[in-house]
Amino acid sequence: MRFPALKFTVRDCDALKDGNTLETLQCTSSFEVKIVKIGIFETERTDGQIHYCPDAKSELKPGYVCWILPHLQPSDWLRLPHLPDQKDPKDRKMSNHPEMTDFVNAYETIYKITPKVPGQKCFKGKAVEAVGQKLKEFMKQFALEDGDLQLDELSCHDQRYAYEHETAASICTEPVAKRQLQHLIKSDPQCLEDLRIKKESGYELLALDMRKNFKISPIGIVHNRTGLLEIPETTSTILSKGDQLVFLMQDDPTNIKNRMHKLNKGDHEFERRPLPPFEECSEGAAVLKIKEARDPPPLTPPKKRRGVRVGSHKGKGSNKTKHSKEAKYMALQGPEGQAK
Repeated sequence: MRFPALKFTVRDCDALKDGNTLETLQCTSSFEVKIVKIGIFETERTDGQIHYCPDAKSELKPGYVCWILPHLQPSDWLRLPHLPDQKDPKDRKMSNHPEMTDFVNAYETIYKITPKVPGQKCFKGKAVEAVGQKLKEFMKQFALEDGDLQLDELSCHDQRYAYEHETAASICTEPVAKRQLQHLIKSDPQCLEDLRIKKESGYELLALDMRKNFKISPIGIVHNRTGLLEIPETTSTILSKGDQLVFLMQDDPTNIKNRMHKLNKGDHEFERRPLPPFEECSEGAAVLKIKEARDPPPLTPPKKRRGVRVGSHKGKGSNKTKHSKEAKYMALQGPEGQAK
């Protein structure tokens, strides 16, 4: 499946003065723009390297190519008529659902760039409402004009990966998760119930800090509870059990599988970070920050090595396994290779 995106070439600009990692740039929280792919193309090199899963330590430097997805308003998301059955291999493929075509067409319309005057490009119509203001702030910080942005396409995996924890989670950092939790307690008590954030002991929300702890970041979420497909996920996105994550296509698909296995199955160490009391909640609200993201058992346990049985022919030798080099060599040769 392919999705429209915007790309530009990074230049020397104000945005890079105080640090050039994604962790320090904070484009998602500051400008509502998600950096989804980075191409490392330096002037003295003829080839480059693509980062399909940029993490918190990934850098932007002048000359690099950057692919971005500005955040859309919830009204621009697609509601799937039913949530595809994760157990059915055919249903796991997003391209098997015709409603996806409508969504991609709508998304591309929002990003449509049309000539205004020779040598310039501008956003048209709905784009101003959907992404205009924050995207313009991002462009100013990165010293970009309308003509510097190009419309491009990104390929994503048809395979989706489910979030399996019982406790709901923010994809972002601890401070963002705290703001999310406080906002929900103040304004949306029903959501707290639906997402199982409300516990007997109070309110709990995981802060996954996914780019830092697991070195992955999805480009979209299929929400299990509502059937909404959200592209891209934002700082206000909350994962609940059964939500399915969509990732960019990359050279090594097992990379995503292994890191999602670590996220879901790892025995992580959490630190409980209580929210300070406020009017709607005097106590019992906390964010669970991951102190250490531990590796889980491997996906496929290694096969046990067995000894080679020799001398098992009737009337010859013994049935015991011999471990000498000579015995193993003879056994591997088979009857034709053994001395008569």
